[in-house]
Amino acid sequence: MWKKLLATAVGVALWGGALPGEALADGERVLINVASHSLALYRGDDKIRLYPIATGKISTPTPTGYYKILSKDVNPTWTDPTDHENVIPSGPYNPLGYRWMQIKGNYGIHGTNNPSSIGKHVSNGCIRMNESDVEALFDLVSVGTPVEITYNRIVVEKTADGNIAYYIYPDAYRRQPLDAAGVRKWLDGFGVGNFASNEDIEAKIAASDGEPTYLGKPYKAKVNSATLKNKAVQVNGITYLPAQEVALALKLDLKWSEEAATLTSPYGKAKGYDKNDILYFASEDAPTLFHLKATLNRDNEYDLTTLKSIPTTPTTNQPSTVKPPVEPGIPKEPQGADTLNPTVDTTKPTPPNFDVTAPPQETVTPQDRGEGAPETTIARDESMGGAEAASAQRKPTSTEPDKDLTTNKEKTAATDPELTPKPPTVKTPSVTAVNTDPTRRLSRPHERGAVLETIPEANREG
Repeated sequence: MWKKLLATAVGVALWGGALPGEALADGERVLINVASHSLALYRGDDKIRLYPIATGKISTPTPTGYYKILSKDVNPTWTDPTDHENVIPSGPYNPLGYRWMQIKGNYGIHGTNNPSSIGKHVSNGCIRMNESDVEALFDLVSVGTPVEITYNRIVVEKTADGNIAYYIYPDAYRRQPLDAAGVRKWLDGFGVGNFASNEDIEAKIAASDGEPTYLGKPYKAKVNSATLKNKAVQVNGITYLPAQEVALALKLDLKWSEEAATLTSPYGKAKGYDKNDILYFASEDAPTLFHLKATLNRDNEYDLTTLKSIPTTPTTNQPSTVKPPVEPGIPKEPQGADTLNPTVDTTKPTPPNFDVTAPPQETVTPQDRGEGAPETTIARDESMGGAEAASAQRKPTSTEPDKDLTTNKEKTAATDPELTPKPPTVKTPSVTAVNTDPTRRLSRPHERGAVLETIPEANREG
């Protein structure tokens, strides 16, 4: 029977539910917990008073159950329950003090002439109060006010700022043994059961000191309007959300690394928190882990809604694809072995580059000619003749040996001085016209309109 009373009592005291059949929605009710030596006065769902009390000895326990105030008396007389002829009138020697509120037979709520007894199991079953407290309560209640008496070693309550605190009291009547699993069930009703470890609960049971332990602020949580079973809980400024439930609501795979304490989803990774085998993540990681935005709405509920756009990855470490600007009039550097370089560096010899496509046409101005005539030089390899260097840079268009374009004879280094290495040529006049003189040959024989190379007279063939 007392287990049923325990469950109902916690529901009334902490959820603000109505007493069976008696309490009105906006009326007063008295809730007494023998184990915690406390008397609370509720008005509607609000606890408006809380007083310390003394209760019955183990041999004469205070009865539990549902009662109501049957009568109220000022300056009551006391009759010894073991000797009805022993009657003490109102005054300083009266153990009832100056106020009496009957709840059942000889049981009632009253004052005391022994204030040091408050907080102990010392009475014959009545509820004792400090004189100032009982007089205040006397004026707040009326005949018919419901009274509920429970024996609850564990008390869970929601504080004014929304925090959940729980207390565990001694088992003076040896009626209510506790274990971690049983305590957790009470905490689960407030959404914070996962935030107390078994070790912490067992240590608190062993202490049974009636001191509060604060666990956090619970909030109802929704994913795209679907309510989650487990609540969001705020502890020390961090709001924890149930990761597995969120992943299930979004139909996403979720992986957990116990060693790294990391949660991984298709969207990314975030730190995870194992709370009694339930995995949580911080609300600030909702965009990274689930592509969600977490906000606390007007109803004091956490809304998790899908972001409108997928977050982009920072590109600060990505290589830039923007090419540097090229100053006007300055040719670009060659980008490969097959790119034509229209300018020639005469300071050091380099192999010529050829492109199988038609080369870009350039306009030669008098300013580009220096002293009035261009100096066109094909750079040669130190160990090759010009024709051999050209042959090494590109695939030949014919299997025939390299021939002189003017005589159609095969050339060798021994018969053609042009194929032997020589220092850069001196400036000599050249003609940029169609080749009609056999003493001049094209510097790039396969290109139409290429610049002609002037053969000095000393090197010309007869």
